[in-house]
Amino acid sequence: GECLKILSSSGGIGAISPETLRVQLDPIVRMLREIDAEAMLKLKKSKDGAHLQEGVRVEPIHNQIIPKVLDKDRSVVRYLHVLEIPDQYSIGIFVFPPHAKIPLHDHPDMCVISRLLYGSLTLKSFDIVQDMAPSIEFDEDLVHEAGEMNFDPRDSLSTIDMTDMDQQQLRSSQRMSVSSTYSWGSIASSAMDLESRARSSWFSTRTPSLLRPLRESSRISTNLLPPGAKRVTHSKLLDGEARNKNELVLHAPEVTMLFPQLGNLHEFIAGPEGAAVLDVLVPPYHDDDERDCTFYRVANEIPAKMVVDADCRDVQPVFVVLPIDQPSDYHCTPGRYAEYGKYDEEL
Repeated sequence: GECLKILSSSGGIGAISPETLRVQLDPIVRMLREIDAEAMLKLKKSKDGAHLQEGVRVEPIHNQIIPKVLDKDRSVVRYLHVLEIPDQYSIGIFVFPPHAKIPLHDHPDMCVISRLLYGSLTLKSFDIVQDMAPSIEFDEDLVHEAGEMNFDPRDSLSTIDMTDMDQQQLRSSQRMSVSSTYSWGSIASSAMDLESRARSSWFSTRTPSLLRPLRESSRISTNLLPPGAKRVTHSKLLDGEARNKNELVLHAPEVTMLFPQLGNLHEFIAGPEGAAVLDVLVPPYHDDDERDCTFYRVANEIPAKMVVDADCRDVQPVFVVLPIDQPSDYHCTPGRYAEYGKYDEEL
């Protein structure tokens, strides 16, 4: 608890390096690894159950949580609250029925340590790209695969592949942030406004790349994004082929971590026997501190590759993710099991 208190009082963990965070959080990781999930959740061994550890399977508990859900909602993820110290950390257990999914979402300025208690989860994980400087280089193969691109920065909504619903949501803002070495600030995203600005000598001399399609330039700025959108890459926390595919299958009793940039956006899909995972959030979600949970969808892959480390040894595709409403097919309902969680009427 003391290391969590130190981290939460440091003025925001986003400024702390992942290496330092790993050291600070290592006592928590070690404690999670030592959890006896069978005793903690009063699990019953079952020959055909979910994986607990090598050679041991147990009966999943998703149908034992109260209040029960209707049959048609069996894919509902259940949440069992364990403990929360405001502005320091929260602990909870997510219980997945078979094949249930927590869609792609973020953890702003947070670390999360996850211990898989039983079952398996398929993890997709993205790192947030904080800075595109130096400008990225075209990858000709990706450009060829992209085919004819209708990329026109004069309309921020044409820079990525969006559904009508995405466009409707984003047009309500009608503003975008344009960041560069010139610190232009915010400008209107409509084509007419940008074209009128381009007619002024000051603006036009500094924005030649904004006024021609992406395919005509060999070095481009990709700072033109709709409000709330992020640039991401497959996470460095995944290795080898798992990173290339952005897909890693976790089995109990594995422990994973994510950081303010590394792995900060992730998605979980349970295996055929379901799963339960204990999460420690440092600090917890909090709307007032701009630590709200946002869901995303991958809009497209930017037709370029970017050097994502100082030694130029790690080159990865860059993606754009768009904020979306909570997916209509995702439901997470609190409940109670043994001494963990609460009834709805107790909330």
